[in-house]
Amino acid sequence: MIKIAHGLSVVATATTALLLAATQVSATAQYDDFVQWQRSCGTDYAGTVTKKKAVTGKATNGSCAGHAWLGVKYKNGRWSNWKHDATEAVIKSRGGNIVKAVHKGCADCKKYYTEP
Repeated sequence: MIKIAHGLSVVATATTALLLAATQVSATAQYDDFVQWQRSCGTDYAGTVTKKKAVTGKATNGSCAGHAWLGVKYKNGRWSNWKHDATEAVIKSRGGNIVKAVHKGCADCKKYYTEP
């Protein structure tokens, strides 16, 4: 399913993780609940968050080996452990307790924060 989020085309997979469409964006697009960036190796990444779910996705363009990385902060002030995967990372909160998410494109990469 293709969705438009803040004017940017993204693809929602079965797990609703965000992956970038064919349109390449060289600059960072940042909104409160959505971020899209491209690493120097040419791969696009995107992250989004709601109170119940946070997602970081990695596109198939470029040559980056780095995974999609994700962490969330809960209402109680605690941060989750980092979660990462080759294409998407998802953290859910059935109770809607997510207040912030942090996204990155490799273990030591720049962090991007979003809030629901």
